Amino acid sequence: MKKLLKRLREDGKDAECKTFATEIQSVYQRCTDYLEKWMTPFDDFQCFQRMFLNTVKNSVFDDLLPCVHYLNEKGVSVNDVQLFDQYCNLKSFAGQKDEQYFDSLLHEQWCSYFQSCANENCFSELLKICKFFFCIPGHNANVERAFSLINAQWTKDRNRLSVDSVRGILLTKYNLKKLSCIEFHAYVSVNNELLRKVASSKKYEKICFFVSV
Repeated sequence: MKKLLKRLREDGKDAECKTFATEIQSVYQRCTDYLEKWMTPFDDFQCFQRMFLNTVKNSVFDDLLPCVHYLNEKGVSVNDVQLFDQYCNLKSFAGQKDEQYFDSLLHEQWCSYFQSCANENCFSELLKICKFFFCIPGHNANVERAFSLINAQWTKDRNRLSVDSVRGILLTKYNLKKLSCIEFHAYVSVNNELLRKVASSKKYEKICFFVSV
């Protein structure tokens, strides 16, 4: 782009170049304004900044209180007394990690911490916050993907599937999508309880037909 503008200026088209540059700047500005407009709803989630473990080691427990208040308003009860002890353990854990650890995905960092704990009592309140935090979608791509999977299953020929069955199919396809056909067969073939449920007729809704006489 710079070479093109330079060539145009050399041809004596400074005015055209200036107009073009102004219009391009205007396009970028409109795009930025649009993105900032749609990012506004995420301002409510600023209290979750302390969920990033690389900030935990330099923070204090009071920094987490806005998050606790926000969840309590949403009906998610968090015991702040237990949370204090769990946060201290988390801070100690994060302080022992190097920069390479924090370069991994955030959910992997949290899973690593949960796995390092002796039992669930060591992270029960932190887990409540994590469940809420990680279910917040950053975009609607996953939602659209879920709709596509539902439409592929709820067809004209299979319109009597119960909601629970469709939900089960969706969860299976989404969560086991990385398994190959051979791996999936090996997983299912040894699960007798699952095979019994597959053979059951409970996956279909019961429809009663009334005939007036």
